[in-house]
Amino acid sequence: MTDDSLAALKASLVEASKKVRHPRLPLSFFVSSKYHDTDDDAETPLAGVPAAEVEVAHMRRGSVMLAAELIIDQCIQDLQLIRFGDHGLPDPDMAEASFVYEEFPIRHRRRCWSSQPLHQTGPRAHA
Repeated sequence: MTDDSLAALKASLVEASKKVRHPRLPLSFFVSSKYHDTDDDAETPLAGVPAAEVEVAHMRRGSVMLAAELIIDQCIQDLQLIRFGDHGLPDPDMAEASFVYEEFPIRHRRRCWSSQPLHQTGPRAHA
């Protein structure tokens, strides 16, 4: 990676970070822990944090946003490629080759991806 492409990547991460409006992703959450003791009564939550650390916090938050967007894009691509049967369930063979099946924890996969009817799956099926 060249210095120019690295600088462009850093700039794009900072820009992506500045577009975040989610209340659970404040920039102060991404600041190094050594700055967490800054003045909590200050008007801005980053008062007393050096500008270089604020930029790093932007890059951290931008990286999280980039990763989330890539995961969402891959899930959408899976949904566009996987065939769903008349019962509304994905083809088991195609589902097993999907990003969700390969990369997500088992708890995010439904047993009904198998050939079992939907009414035989879930917590009540084992009771």
